[in-house]
Amino acid sequence: MLISMTFKAPESGAFLLRKRAMFLLRPHGRLPSRYIRAVHPAERAVSGIITVRIICFSWRVKDSAKGGTILTTLKFFSWLKQPRKTIWWQPAKGALFVILYVIAVLVSTRYLPTNLFPDIPSRTIDGLLTILASSMLAVTTFSLSIMENAFSSASRGATPRSVELVMADDSTRLAIASFISTFIYAIITKIALGSGSFAQNGRFLFFLSTIVVIAYLIVVLIRWVQVLSTLGHLGDTMGKVYDKAAETMRRYRSLPNLGATWVPAKDALPDAHFICAETGEFAQIHLDLLQKWAEKHDAHVFIRLNPGDFLYRGEPLADIYLNDGSDALTEEGLSLLRSFFIVKPTRSYEQDPRFGFIVLKEIAQRSISPSMNDPGSVIAVMNLMAKLLLDATAPRDNETVYDRIGMQPLQEEDFIYRSFDGIIRDSAQNAGISMQALHIMYAVSRHAPEETIRNAARIQARLILEHARRTFSVRQDLFRVESAYVQYFPDDTPIEASAYFPDDEAAERQKSLADADLTALFAELRDENDQQ
Repeated sequence: MLISMTFKAPESGAFLLRKRAMFLLRPHGRLPSRYIRAVHPAERAVSGIITVRIICFSWRVKDSAKGGTILTTLKFFSWLKQPRKTIWWQPAKGALFVILYVIAVLVSTRYLPTNLFPDIPSRTIDGLLTILASSMLAVTTFSLSIMENAFSSASRGATPRSVELVMADDSTRLAIASFISTFIYAIITKIALGSGSFAQNGRFLFFLSTIVVIAYLIVVLIRWVQVLSTLGHLGDTMGKVYDKAAETMRRYRSLPNLGATWVPAKDALPDAHFICAETGEFAQIHLDLLQKWAEKHDAHVFIRLNPGDFLYRGEPLADIYLNDGSDALTEEGLSLLRSFFIVKPTRSYEQDPRFGFIVLKEIAQRSISPSMNDPGSVIAVMNLMAKLLLDATAPRDNETVYDRIGMQPLQEEDFIYRSFDGIIRDSAQNAGISMQALHIMYAVSRHAPEETIRNAARIQARLILEHARRTFSVRQDLFRVESAYVQYFPDDTPIEASAYFPDDEAAERQKSLADADLTALFAELRDENDQQ
């Protein structure tokens, strides 16, 4: 399958690739417009277009339909974005650069004056290259084993959903690529020098490049030592998950519903339903292509689900509304529409702001498990969630608008319910975690940008209190949680007396909590404990 990407002046009538060549590696990137309308050969000739051709291999046998071609292309570039699939890419670039460098030295020395540079003995260069080749092979093997252990540690100590982000660490990938590229450089250079094709000038250029490689390698090794001190550790993994979740959260707050603004009328009935063709996670949608499709067919599309929802084959995913006078949809048009929805076996961070909260919740649940019993990490995770809800903000993007596409609004309450609820349920009878969660709910209920999130925080605070009442068996711990609730939410629904206290104490305890004199109450509780 051959894809042509064209670059030309905006005033020309032919379609062009806008702004960047790596458009398919971004969540809202654009495909070459030849998928919408082909560029006429004469138009290409008069406009002086620079054409870049990329060869992509298709995994499908039946790929003649336009929709299947685009779907295969989108999945291919989505596959390239996965860190576990592209660890080889940087070493491959290094190897290609070395080969081109050797060819450049061979060609350039033929045009340089003889003996222009100092004479460097071949054995000197050969000795340096031998040291580089042998040491880099050992270092690369050791580094790959360390990296594999870090991935396993992240999977066991945090959650398997975090391994993808650990693999995507730029410092780790750069170090591994540098070691492999240096090994390849040493082997290819030794072969080139051993061929006898390079005279005095060529040997000097290879000696100079070897010195540069050694200097660069020293810097990489120093940075690599720093990376090894944190790679795979729980705190480092939590930080990577938070950074990715914050990026997605800012994108969501900047562009709610991914820029889809159309809302169907209440009494409007769809002319057609778009049915899911496969079962899997709704990972990504290309709204810019869907907007062009809707404009071409004079239609509107309302997407029933959000990226991150699980799709089932045969269920409706979107409703299609045709305007009066629009042509009926053809099988080719529906096939093209199907290619704009990307379904994967696993969820993706790119367009799913809820996924980061779920991964952080899984880290907290693993930390509170009996095998780890680390409540401090649970509190650290909840603090990161609070930062996501309060600090990960961005100004609204009013330029990206898809007026022919509508989307089911995201249930923003899930940011709290799908994260904190599971943590509180699994950390039963831990008063410290419950009190910190109440404090976070108090802050979120007052300062979160969205009203739905503020209301959800108040509801979650009540659920935290209810969990404490049903699970806490120690009177003092329950007293601390109830007191914290009264302190943070004094105007909320009155607290009923706990079922863990005798009936004759219920009224007196309720009155004490209503007074909210926490210092006196805790002093009274300590005196009671001393007497017992």
